[in-house]
Amino acid sequence: MKIPFSIVLEWLQQYKCDFFKTDNSSSFRAVHLLPDSIDDMRNDVLYVGYLSDATKNNMHTHEYTYICVNDQFSDYSELNEILPRAIIIENIALSDLFNSLQNLFEKYNDWEHQMYECLMKDDALQSILDISENFCGNHISITDSIFRLIAYTKNITCDDSVAVKLITNGFHDAETLTLFKETGRLKQWEEAGDNMYSSWSSFSKYPVYVITINNGDNFIQMVMHCHNKKPSDATKDRFDILTKFVSLLLMKDQVTKKGWYNYSASSFFYSLLEGDSDAAQIEQLAKLYDIPLTGEFDLFKLSLEGIEKFQLDRLYIDVSSCLPNSKVVIYQNGVFVVNSYLQKKSNPSEELIDTNAYLERIHDILERFDANCGVSSRFKYMMDFPIAYSQAIAAISIGKELRDKGEKIGRIIEYENICILEILSQKSSDSNFGISKFVKVLTKLHESDLKSDRDWFNFFYQYLLYERSPSKTATKLTMHKNNVIYRVSKIEELVQLDLNDPEVRLKLLLAYKYLYLVDPKMFNE
Repeated sequence: MKIPFSIVLEWLQQYKCDFFKTDNSSSFRAVHLLPDSIDDMRNDVLYVGYLSDATKNNMHTHEYTYICVNDQFSDYSELNEILPRAIIIENIALSDLFNSLQNLFEKYNDWEHQMYECLMKDDALQSILDISENFCGNHISITDSIFRLIAYTKNITCDDSVAVKLITNGFHDAETLTLFKETGRLKQWEEAGDNMYSSWSSFSKYPVYVITINNGDNFIQMVMHCHNKKPSDATKDRFDILTKFVSLLLMKDQVTKKGWYNYSASSFFYSLLEGDSDAAQIEQLAKLYDIPLTGEFDLFKLSLEGIEKFQLDRLYIDVSSCLPNSKVVIYQNGVFVVNSYLQKKSNPSEELIDTNAYLERIHDILERFDANCGVSSRFKYMMDFPIAYSQAIAAISIGKELRDKGEKIGRIIEYENICILEILSQKSSDSNFGISKFVKVLTKLHESDLKSDRDWFNFFYQYLLYERSPSKTATKLTMHKNNVIYRVSKIEELVQLDLNDPEVRLKLLLAYKYLYLVDPKMFNE
C-alpha cells in the first residue's frame, strides 16, 4: 500500500519541524533509512536520515523526499535549494523517528490487508467500515440508490440531524430527500462518478466528504461527517483509501443483499410485452428464471405520477419484501407484480394465498407511496401475460378518469369490476353509444328528476340490478313493495321501452355504466 504523504505530514505535527518544498500529492510504499549510495534510492520511498548525510555525496541531485534529523546545522535556510523536498526535525533520536514511521506504515498496511480479507466475508461492506473506524475517525454512512442505509460506522456516532434520522429510520425520509432535491444533491449524485466535496452548510451541522460510486444503473453514496477529524488532505486521503475497497467490493458483486438487488426475471417479461422473442426463446427464459408457463396467475400494476428513479427503486424493494414469492419487475416508470397461486396444498401446513391476501400485504405500501394498483383477471397461460398487463393498465386508467370527475375510487381497481366501463370508454367526445336511445332515455329520466326533486334515475338502476324483483328492490331501498310497483309503472310510461325484453334491459344497464363513466355524480353513493 502506498501511504499518502498527507498522512505522514499529519503524523509529523506532533514534532517541531521545518518544511522545505513538499508535494502533498505524493505517496510512498515504504520508509527506509538513507542508504550509502544514491543508486539504491527510489522515488516512491520516504527516506529518513541525518541532515548532514542528506547534503553530502550528491544525495540531493534527484527529487527524493527526506525526513531529516538536524545533527549539525544551526542555520539551514540555505539548504532549501539543496534539499527542495525535505522535512527537518529537531531534538529526536534517529532510531526513534525511523521506528515510529515504520509503525505508521505498518499500521496502514495492516489496514489494507484486513480490508482485502473483508472482501471475502458475507457482510463485507459493514466489516470494512468496522475495521476502518479507528483510521477515519469520523461517522460514515453508506446508502444505496434508493437512499436506504446499508452500512455505517456503528461505534462512531454523530449528532447531525440528517445522520441521526438516517440511522433511526434506516433510510433517508421524504423530508431529507426533498432537501436533497432542492439543493441539487440528487442530480449531483446521479451524475457523479468521482470524489466530490461539499460543505452542506445549508443543512449539515458539519462539513462532509461525499463520494458517489456508480455501478451501471445503480449507485451508492458514501458520506463522511467531519465532526471528529476536521477536513484536511489527510482526512480526505483516508476516505479515498476506504472508497477504493468499497469500489472493489461492488466490482466483485459481493455487496450484501440488503444493499443491491437484481432484476433477473425482467428480461422474460420484457420479451413477452415487447414481442421480440419467439416461443422457443420464451420457453428458454422461463426455464432459466424458474417461471412456470402454466398455472394460476394474476398481475398487479402499481402506478405513481411524477415518480423519481430512487422512489421507483424503493417501491420495487418494498413490494419484493412483502411478496417474496411473486415476480416483481420495474417497467416503464412503474412496477408490476406477477403472482402465482397454489392449486392445492402440497403439505397440510401450507397456507393457500388468494388475490385479496396479496393486496392486503401491499396496502400500506400503496398509501405510503400514494400509488394506485390495477389488478388483472386470473389467467392460466403465461403467454396471456401481455393481455393481463393491458387489463391492469386499463383498470388504472378508468380509475383515474373517474377520480378526475370527482368519484371516490379506492387505490385498488380490479379489471373485473370495470371491464364494461372499458368497453364503453371512448377517448373522443363523439361516442357512438353515447347517442343511443338507451342513453338518451336515461338522461331524460335524470333531467326529469332534477325538475321534480325525485330520484327515479337511481331507483330504476337498482330495479334493473335486482332483476325487476319488487321485493328485493324494496328491501335494498328500504321502501314498501307497493311503492316499487307504482314507481316502475310511472317510469315505464316515461321511457316507453319493453322491459320484458332481456336485450332492452341489458342495453339499459350498459347505458347506466356508460353514464357512470361520463358523469359519476349522477349516481348516489
